[in-house]
Parts: sequence; structure tokens; C-alpha cells
Amino acid sequence: LGTLYVWSTIFATPKIGAALTLALTIAGQMIAALFLDHYGAIGLAKYPASPIRIVGVVLVVLGVSFVAYVKR
Repeated sequence: LGTLYVWSTIFATPKIGAALTLALTIAGQMIAALFLDHYGAIGLAKYPASPIRIVGVVLVVLGVSFVAYVKR
């Protein structure tokens, strides 16, 4: 997984820019963390996906869309 992350970052950054690459990375991590916490995957403690946590992730995704839109 680490190799895939490094390779995709090296490949994507020149094409879409550092800001969008990092924004997409952070959004992906937030979405993954929300699911991992909610289901208690890989032995983690369960933290339910409360409405405020979901809104937080949605706001991050909206922020990424703004970064992508400004890029164009």
C-alpha cells in the first residue's frame, strides 16, 4: 500500500499539482478513517459515524472540489 501511495503521488503531482494531490490524499484518508472507525475494522475501537463527523468529511470533500475547480 505504501508503494502504491508513493507511486501515485509521484505520478499525479506533475499532472494535477501538489495542492490537489494533497487535498485528494487527505480527503481519502478522512473517508477511510470514518469507515474504519464506524465499523471497528482491523481491531480498532468503534466510534459511530455521527452526523457531525459525516458533515466534517463532506466539508473536506467540498474543499477538495473547490481546489480542483480553481485549478481549472
